Amino acid sequence: AEAADGRRYTLDKLIGQGGQGEVFEIREGRLAVKLLHSANEAERDRLRRCIQAVKRLDLEGLPIASPKAVLRPPHVGYLMHLAAGMSSLRAMLKPPADGRSVSEWYVATGGLRRRLRRLASIFEVFTRMHGRGLVYGDPSPGNILIASDGDGDRAFLIDVDNLHVQGDAKTSGLYTPGYGAPELIRGGSGANTLTDTFALGVIAFEL
Repeated sequence: AEAADGRRYTLDKLIGQGGQGEVFEIREGRLAVKLLHSANEAERDRLRRCIQAVKRLDLEGLPIASPKAVLRPPHVGYLMHLAAGMSSLRAMLKPPADGRSVSEWYVATGGLRRRLRRLASIFEVFTRMHGRGLVYGDPSPGNILIASDGDGDRAFLIDVDNLHVQGDAKTSGLYTPGYGAPELIRGGSGANTLTDTFALGVIAFEL
């Protein structure tokens, strides 16, 4: 993949995927690339404009994987910093099929105390973001990274291509199945801070 500044990057391990695209580690440094799916040229242009709009937002000090550089055509996507020592929140939501009982797995992954600390960390990130008038757009366990080194006070958000300013009329109604607010599912509203909060409530319930 080639960035807008002419630098070329080699895609390595696939670290995440969803309905909108895939995220790959790259070999040149602690960075990642998200490649976005697009059906046609008009959709590719819209996605590039969305990425450029996110780059202009005030994300200073927020633990968010903001776009570092936009990819050149024919690819649609962006380069972002990869959070070191972190893993997806999904690991704390579903017991592994390794023969352990659910209670053994629950205790081994920190029990209630660690889950509450991590929820507090996640909510704090969203509170700061919403306080700046920003909407994340698609909260889900796969988009939230958490510390994997025993420090329960760090959370990091990835997949920021849906990030936008509250009230933006051009916002999409995209959501991860199972986490979409009723108004998003009905198509009666775009994403906003309230639909973000609905998804966070589902995540808290599952955790």
